[in-house]
Amino acid sequence: KDDSDRDNFLDRLSALVSESKTGCYGWAIMTNHV
Repeated sequence: KDDSDRDNFLDRLSALVSESKTGCYGWAIMTNHV
């Protein structure tokens, strides 16, 4: 995994939250965990 994977995930999460009109109050991206 690299920064592009993280960026892709955040882009997709942002789009999903926006399109579904739901809230995302927090998440954790831990670079040392799978």
